[in-house]
Amino acid sequence: MRRRLLALFLLLASLSSVTSRARADEAPAAEDPRRAEAKAHFERGVAHTDRGEWDAGLVEFLASRKALATSKNTYNAAVCLRKVSRFDEALEMYETLLRDFPDISKAEKDVAERELAQLKASVGAIELVGGAPKAKVVVDGRERGALPLSGPIRVGAGSHTIRVSAEGSMPFEARIDVAGMQTVQVKVELAALTAGGRLNVAEQAGRALDVVVDGATVGKTPWEGILPPGEHTVLLRGEGNLGTPPVRPNVTLGQVVSLSLLGEELASKVRIEPVPATSTLTLDGVILGRGAWEGRLRPGTHQLAATAEGFLPMQQKFVADKDRASVVPAALARDPDYLRPAASIAVELDAAMPLGAVFGGDVADACGGGCSSGLPFGLHGVLHGAYQLGSGLGFGADVGYLLAYKSISSREATLAPKGRAANRGTADDAIRLSGFTLGGSAHYQLKGSFPILFRLGAGVLLGSARDERTGSFSNSAGETYTVDAKTSAAATYLYVAPEIRVGRAIAKNFEVNLGVETLLMTALAKPSWSDGTSIVTSNSGRGDGLATFGDQSTAGSVLVLVAPGVGARYDF
Repeated sequence: MRRRLLALFLLLASLSSVTSRARADEAPAAEDPRRAEAKAHFERGVAHTDRGEWDAGLVEFLASRKALATSKNTYNAAVCLRKVSRFDEALEMYETLLRDFPDISKAEKDVAERELAQLKASVGAIELVGGAPKAKVVVDGRERGALPLSGPIRVGAGSHTIRVSAEGSMPFEARIDVAGMQTVQVKVELAALTAGGRLNVAEQAGRALDVVVDGATVGKTPWEGILPPGEHTVLLRGEGNLGTPPVRPNVTLGQVVSLSLLGEELASKVRIEPVPATSTLTLDGVILGRGAWEGRLRPGTHQLAATAEGFLPMQQKFVADKDRASVVPAALARDPDYLRPAASIAVELDAAMPLGAVFGGDVADACGGGCSSGLPFGLHGVLHGAYQLGSGLGFGADVGYLLAYKSISSREATLAPKGRAANRGTADDAIRLSGFTLGGSAHYQLKGSFPILFRLGAGVLLGSARDERTGSFSNSAGETYTVDAKTSAAATYLYVAPEIRVGRAIAKNFEVNLGVETLLMTALAKPSWSDGTSIVTSNSGRGDGLATFGDQSTAGSVLVLVAPGVGARYDF
């Protein structure tokens, strides 16, 4: 029993793969030229598949079938079609095997039926509705007949490009996705061609060859028809190797464009298979269209280019061999930046009103009792220039101007005349901190209806602090006098500025936003009221002579300003 099972397993294995031992002996006998040609192609196909060259093997088995169809080359062609993921064609080939060769062995029939059942899960269908009678249908560069079709078009699961064209109408083109065992209905709408040009195609030797325009056979030479203005791909195709390489004439509105082509023996047969299947192919500078392309070329080196949405463009050279059929794969690499927003340059102008949480300084710290200290406030305008990556991460440079005001009223103060008793009184201070902020920042932006931006800036404030001081004091003679003095000192601070902003687009690339930043500042050069500022201690005479307030810092070593504000941003 175990020996019988093993023998059956080996039999099925030999039937489901293409090997020289399993197929070469069964090749058609060379009884006539057709059989001899079929056998030659068959043996070359077996040699290719033994080396795992499924594309090349497929070409040879199809050529063998064209010379003389047998159950063996039909079966092998079906196996190769499945190996290269042409599932719809593989399904048709297995059906052809069972229909045209009913006398195959039960074991072969069982394998074919098993393959059929599996392939149906990888094959869908496209049903075309509408259109115009005799309109030509091309799917992925392959002609599939004319409307009305006898039934849905089988296709492998995946993305496909459909083109339907008819004389006097604008071509209809659509890209659709089809799942296995799914039938997708497509409504074909052919709009009338209200303005076009005429294309006249002739073969120089006067031979009647098929005229193929944009992948569809439209007639025989000499041929003339109306086409939409623009470029079209045209070639001629005849019996055997006779034909022309594709050309790309430009049809002009209201004009007749004449094309005279010379048919020649094109000894190389080539099939170009792009991945993805909806790629646009260009051969030797001539656009072939979307999807796979099969035709004849002159032997030699050719330049192939392919493009597809979401993939990187591809260019390659290939050699078309004389008297040989070959398959040229054109696999495109995925574009890692596809659907990722492109990098951009942004300019943003923000205006904020800083409110002091911490201002400090000897002057403010001395305020007590009946003294009142106002909340620091001001203005901070900043111009941001940033480079933002598609991920939302950005870097930039910032330049701005800061004004911050601080008022202190009825502060107890003293003036110190030289050699005399201190003059006591009260003083009012109006302190203004101002200067340029220069620095850089990093940010991250979340896109959406209301973009959110997180930014962290750092830099330096280069400015000054001005203290305008007024007050009333009494000298040692009991005389009351007033003081009106001012001083200015350099103020240099390092700052760090975390920030968050929420925006709203009001035009393309332009948004307005609201935000809040916090300026955390530490002094490199703390501003002070200089002891060298002398005050006359009388309004009418000498009084106690000249006096000073002493050295007093007008702003602290650490400043904290919270700045809510508005802004506008433009992305280039």
